[in-house]
Amino acid sequence: MRELYFFIFGCLFIYYLLDIRDHCYLYNNNYDLLKKNIQTLVRQAARWSTASKQDDSSMIAVLHANYGAGYLWAVKDIATDDQIEKAAGINIRKFENEIIKIQDEATVRMSQLCSEYGPEPSYLTALGGEGS
Repeated sequence: MRELYFFIFGCLFIYYLLDIRDHCYLYNNNYDLLKKNIQTLVRQAARWSTASKQDDSSMIAVLHANYGAGYLWAVKDIATDDQIEKAAGINIRKFENEIIKIQDEATVRMSQLCSEYGPEPSYLTALGGEGS
């Protein structure tokens, strides 16, 4: 009979611990905060990158493209690709490729207008299609 009491007490104790874990406001708030931060960073990355595409000034376009890329790298620092996709409802690969493409286009456009802006020709720049 004593073992039955310990078994019932153990089951109730485990149920209580699981209930606390499932309703722990700190745990849920941490996830909610992460989700909100992911959504904010994704939105800012998209806004700055879109602004870069609309800029008439090449220098400002590079600045905005770099801001967009910075927000992208920030969100990738705080969350995994799966977390980003789930929280923001985006395809992270497509999102990342688009932002990098915009940054590359702005940088190339600036390099064409100001040859001193680009890097010195090297093996890496040749591989990247930027060097002679």
